[in-house]
Amino acid sequence: MMSIRRNNGSALLIVMVVAISLGVLALSYFRVARENRHSEKWYELRNAAIEAARTIHEEAYATLHRDLKNPKSQAFWFILGAVSGARNELKLPFTRQNLDRIIPDGFSCRYSCELKIVSFKTASPDGRPYFGRNEGHGIVAIQAKVEIFGNRDRQRLPIAQYYLEMQHDYLVASMLSPDSSGSPFKSALILRRQREYDGKNAISGSNLQLLTYQTDAPPLPEKIENLQVFDRYALWARKDLSFEDLIRLRVIDPRTRTLNLSGINHCRGTIRLDGQWQIRGQGVLIADGFEINDSIKKSEGSDLAIFYARRGKIRVNTGNEIHAALIAINHSGTGTVEAARPLNLNGMILADRLFLQNWSPDEHIIVYDRALNEPEKAYQISISRWVTFRRSGETS
Repeated sequence: MMSIRRNNGSALLIVMVVAISLGVLALSYFRVARENRHSEKWYELRNAAIEAARTIHEEAYATLHRDLKNPKSQAFWFILGAVSGARNELKLPFTRQNLDRIIPDGFSCRYSCELKIVSFKTASPDGRPYFGRNEGHGIVAIQAKVEIFGNRDRQRLPIAQYYLEMQHDYLVASMLSPDSSGSPFKSALILRRQREYDGKNAISGSNLQLLTYQTDAPPLPEKIENLQVFDRYALWARKDLSFEDLIRLRVIDPRTRTLNLSGINHCRGTIRLDGQWQIRGQGVLIADGFEINDSIKKSEGSDLAIFYARRGKIRVNTGNEIHAALIAINHSGTGTVEAARPLNLNGMILADRLFLQNWSPDEHIIVYDRALNEPEKAYQISISRWVTFRRSGETS
C-alpha cells in the first residue's frame, strides 16, 4: 500500500514538473515571438526612415541645383554671402505632400532639412586671391533628419530615427572676371597688341569703318598687354567638354535655339552657332574658337553672354544683332575677331589684334553693354552632383 502511494506521488510530481516546464517554454516562446515581431516592426520603421531621408536629400539637391540658377531665389542669396558655419532651412514641397506615403499605417513622422556651409575659401588652390567680393569655392552640406512616432504614443518619443548628411563642392564666380580695379570689360573695344587704336571711337580701314558707341570714356585697364581674364581655373564650373556634352547638359539647346548660360563652361574645339539664338541666364562659354552665323539676343536685360576663344578666332558671318562680349586672346598674341558681314554687336570686343583686311568693306558697329561693368550683378553659383563626404546614423 505504501509502495502504491509512493508511485502515485512520483507520477504527480513528474506531471507537475512537465507542466511547469511546458508553461515556461510557452511563456518563452510567446516572449521571443513578441520580441521578434517588435524587431521586425522596428526594422521596417528604420528602413522607412532611411528611405524618407534619401527622398528628402534627392529633392533638396534638385531644389538647390534649380534655385542656384535663379539670382532671385532665397537659396542663391544664402549661398552667395554665406561664411563657414552658416545654416539655412530648405523648404521641400514634394516631401511635405508625399512623405506620409512612405510611413507605415499607424505611424507618423517629423522631418527637417537644412543647408550648412562647411567651408568657404576666397583664394584659388595656388594661393592667388579672387578679386570678386563674393567669389570663392566651398563645401555645402545637405542635412536631413527623420523621426517616426507611433500615433498612440502620448509622449511622442521617436520609435525610429535616421540622420543623413551629404556634402557637395560649390563655386561662386563672377561672369566678369574682375581684377583689383573691378570689371576689365569697361570699354567697347580693347586690343592688347594694337595700342594705336586705344580710345578711338572710329577706326578706318580699306573701305570699312568700325564705330564704337559708349556713354562715357572709362580709363583703359593698366598693362593691357598682360591683361588676363578667366584665369582662375578653380572657378570654372565644367572643363574639357565636347559640343555634344554642352547639348546633353542643355547648356546649348538646339531644339529651342536657347543658350542656357550659368557659370563658366569650357569646351574643346570650335562652337558653331547656326540660326537665331536666344540667351537665358548669365555665363561664359570658353572654346578654341567660335563661328556665329545668325543673331544672338538676350531674353531679358539681365542676361549676359560671354564667348571666349582661347586658341583660335571668333568669326561673325552675319549682319544681324548679337548681344555678347567677344573675347579672343591667347599666349601667342594672335587672338582676333573677324566680321564677314556688317558687324552689329551689342556688347564689347577684347582681342589681341584686329586684322581688318579680313573684315567686309562695310560699316561695323559696337554698342557697349553697360551690364559688362556691373560685376556685383554677375555672380553665378555652381554645385557639384558628386558627394564628397557622407555621414548617416541613428543620431545626428
